[in-house]
Amino acid sequence: NVDVYAPQEVTALRGCGAVKAACGETFSVVMTPRGCYSFGSNGSWQLGTWSGGAGTSSPVAVEFFLGGEHVLHDVACGGEHCVVLASAETPASPGSGSSPGGGASSGSVA
Repeated sequence: NVDVYAPQEVTALRGCGAVKAACGETFSVVMTPRGCYSFGSNGSWQLGTWSGGAGTSSPVAVEFFLGGEHVLHDVACGGEHCVVLASAETPASPGSGSSPGGGASSGSVA
C-alpha cells in the first residue's frame, strides 16, 4: 500500500450510487443502495470482512449486508470501528474485537 495525501476518486466505486462515506483512523466505509463497501486497514476487523485481519486498498463488500436483506440507513466510524444502522434500526458494529463484529454488544452483527 502507498500512502496518499490528496483526495482521489475511488474508481472501483464509480457509478455505485454512493449515499454516504465515513472514515476511521486508517480505513473508510462507503454506503450504497446495495450495501456497504470498506477499504483500508483491518487490524481490528473494522472492515467487517472475513479477510483474517488483512487490509485492502480496493473496496470490498461488507459480507453481512450482501443479499439485500437489510435496508441501510446510516454509517459512522471511530478510530478503529464503524457502526452501520440497518433495517429495523439495529446497529451492526465491526471492529475492535477478535473477529468481524467483535465490537458489538447486542443486535445484528456485521
